[in-house]
This record gives sequence, structure tokens and C-alpha cells, in this order.
Amino acid sequence: MSSERVELRGSDYQVRLALYEGSLRGLLDLMRRGEIAPEEVPLAQIGREYLAYLQGLAAPEPDREGEAVLTYALLMWTKLQSLLPGEPEPPDEELDEEEIRELLERHQSRYRQVQQASEWLAARAEAAKRSLPRPAGSPAEVPPEPPPEVLPQEPLDPQLLIEGLRRVLARLPREVEPPTRPIDWPAIVRRVRQRLAAGRQVLFEELVAGASRREVIASFLALLELVRLGEARVWQEELFGPIYVTPCEVVVRP
Repeated sequence: MSSERVELRGSDYQVRLALYEGSLRGLLDLMRRGEIAPEEVPLAQIGREYLAYLQGLAAPEPDREGEAVLTYALLMWTKLQSLLPGEPEPPDEELDEEEIRELLERHQSRYRQVQQASEWLAARAEAAKRSLPRPAGSPAEVPPEPPPEVLPQEPLDPQLLIEGLRRVLARLPREVEPPTRPIDWPAIVRRVRQRLAAGRQVLFEELVAGASRREVIASFLALLELVRLGEARVWQEELFGPIYVTPCEVVVRP
């Protein structure tokens, strides 16, 4: 078993790694100051363990977890920025959700351009290799299979699922009035199950259409619980693309 783990103490999400122990915000600050190299931070592991924590909550509090989710999105952006060529942009002390969305989309576009350039160079190298005459007696080259029209529905990486939540929240207006009623957790779970009862795939955005910010986060946590129970699965066709939710086979309940 790995010696690294992530814990949550009270309302403060605590990261415990070999290279760092503390809050997500503290980890973000150290990465921005260059005291911790972004490539050394296992964000996928942190995301998985944080989601495991959320799935274990009997009654998650969306307001309490929202800041951790947004900070995780900033960690993703900071790590993505470190993988791109050029000088890094100066860090901003405070970023709202709309700014986070714009930063992630801009840097994802830059990363996609670099990736496409790498693929083009690899294709050119392969074409040059194929143009060379083959020695006598060498086996005929088997043509590559055409790419599938529909990408395989692989399970979604936890950090991309969190990005989907952040993207939905960025489109919603800010709630100026403090909430007066607690979230009805069983009702939220029932509503998500009802939306999946038709047996077809739906967009995560459709799943939470018309919901408030607090209800969107609660629905996100409910979806994680259904994934854990094997009642639903999530997937996407491309990085940072729309997130689809598909019901699994029917589960017989007592």
C-alpha cells in the first residue's frame, strides 16, 4: 500500500504526501512560487482520494467542499501551464470561477496545439520511414486500422469529472443571499436516479438543468455515490469535452 494518502480534517481538506503536508491552497501557493515542481505532484492520486472521501460522507455539505473543488481546478491549471513551452504567466492571488474557466480553456488550447504539432512530426517521420525501400523478403506492411468513429467509453479520470463540475458552476449566477434551507440529500439522490431511469445517456449539464449552485454540487456528489454503487458510469469523448452519464445495468433493491 502506498505511504502517501490524503485526509480531510474537519472542514479543511488536508493533503498528505511524501513531499508536502497541508491544505490544497498551501500546495497551490508552493507550486506557484516554484518551491514544489508541478510535475512531482500526483494530482490524479489526490483527485481519486478526495473523491473517495466525498463518497464516504453520509451527508456532504456542498458549501464546505466547493472551495476545495475550485482550488483543485487551479492546481490542474498550474500543472498544465508547466507542461507548455514559453514563460509561465504571473500568478494571480485571487481568481473567480469565470477566470478559472478562461485560464483552463486557454492553456488547454495551447496544450492541444503542442500535441497536434508533435503528432504531425511523428506522422511525417513515419511517412518518411515507409517511403524507404524494404529489403527483399521482408513481410508486407499491414495498413493501420482506421480510427474509430466513436471513441471508447473509458471511465473518466476523477480530475476531469471535477473540471466538469467547475465548468457547470462557472455558468451559473452567483448566489448573493445565504442559503436558508439545508440540502435534502435523499431527494437529490432520488432525482439523479430518476433522470437515469430512462436508460439512456445524458449530459451532466442536462442532469443538473435548472438547479441552483448548491444543488449542482449536491447532484455531483450524488452522482459520485451512484458511480461507487455501480449504478452509473461517466465518460467523455475528448479531453475537457462534455461529460456523459450512462446508467449501468439495473440494480435490484430489497
